[in-house]
Amino acid sequence: MAAGLISLVGYNIGCNKKARVKEIFKKLLIYEVTIGLIALLIIELFPKQLIYIFATTNESSYYTVFAIKDFRIYLLKF
Repeated sequence: MAAGLISLVGYNIGCNKKARVKEIFKKLLIYEVTIGLIALLIIELFPKQLIYIFATTNESSYYTVFAIKDFRIYLLKF
């Protein structure tokens, strides 16, 4: 989302509307945090269902446990 707002921020800086740029950044931050928290909740609450989208249901239980741990490690990076 941030990359999509580059032109909007550039136009407002060019028009010397710095208050509007601050408003855009505040809204962007709120939207980014909200979407991130929703994604985190979905991944934490339904990891097996998300893994089964990309794998077959007859996969080894070791694969499922590994994939759940890997999901959580990956989320720690963000």
